[in-house]
Amino acid sequence: MVEGEGEERDVIEHYFHLGYTNEIILEFLKRFHHIKISLRTLKRRLRSFGLRSKGNIIDEARIRAIIIRELSGAGRLQGYRSMWHTLRIKYNQHVPRVVVARLLRREIDPSASMQRRRRRLTRRLYFSYGPNFCWHVDGYDKLKAGDPYAGDRAHRYGSSPKNQRIENWWSFFRRGSSTWWIDFFNQMCDSELLDLGDELQVECLWFCFSGVLQEHFDTVKFHWNTHRTRPSRHGTASGIPNVLYHLPDCTGGIECKCPLPVSRLIAEVESVIGTDDADINIYQEYFMYVMQLGNLQIPNSCNTCNCC
Repeated sequence: MVEGEGEERDVIEHYFHLGYTNEIILEFLKRFHHIKISLRTLKRRLRSFGLRSKGNIIDEARIRAIIIRELSGAGRLQGYRSMWHTLRIKYNQHVPRVVVARLLRREIDPSASMQRRRRRLTRRLYFSYGPNFCWHVDGYDKLKAGDPYAGDRAHRYGSSPKNQRIENWWSFFRRGSSTWWIDFFNQMCDSELLDLGDELQVECLWFCFSGVLQEHFDTVKFHWNTHRTRPSRHGTASGIPNVLYHLPDCTGGIECKCPLPVSRLIAEVESVIGTDDADINIYQEYFMYVMQLGNLQIPNSCNTCNCC
């Protein structure tokens, strides 16, 4: 959701590219931007801005280049539906879904599309160079990093009868996003570019990648909150999460939040996390000093992180 007033055209274009219906756009304009216009006026504005969800001239060369760029990073795991949504919300490209499916399935990445249709998760390859190359105490051919919360301390036993929704989301997150980063860091370890037992390297890793990871996670959150969930026979709400949350009465819900004074909220937050900053990590402080001394830029992609 766009915060504040903003220019009317920018706000309308923002909600249009998120794929909202005209009725939903009008509700957002009225409630959060104090812009009250009729449906007829909105349609006239959309025409004057040149915004159409159908019948647009498609530059397939540009669409192909964007898809290839997305596939070069964590977007490699996206299917055609997810890629179609990315084109709309990130690049403002309104392309028929069949065009994206054709480009992905037939031209750009047919092998990965086939694996997704077969519901096969591509996993990393684990090589053993001969007998006794590595011993597995659990008897399985995989490696697990050890830490104080590994093994029996990694989980708690209990019933979980009604959390299928969040479990499904974590499955979606793993298939469509986090697997790429897990493989990326594991490859750094396999190539001996990273030693997780070295505290200095771990701190350097966090300094370089924390911002990039946070930006990626924010993108995943925005992507999820703007996609449309299908109706289900299990009684779960369907629609766009942002619309369900910000306009509950449009879907038969109610706002259950009890407003509190800002001063009380600040006091509660300070009582939990404190008012003063935590001790600054000496490594992070030193890394910032080196960046300033060498006139270096904070990494903004996985490639620039590797160059640090």
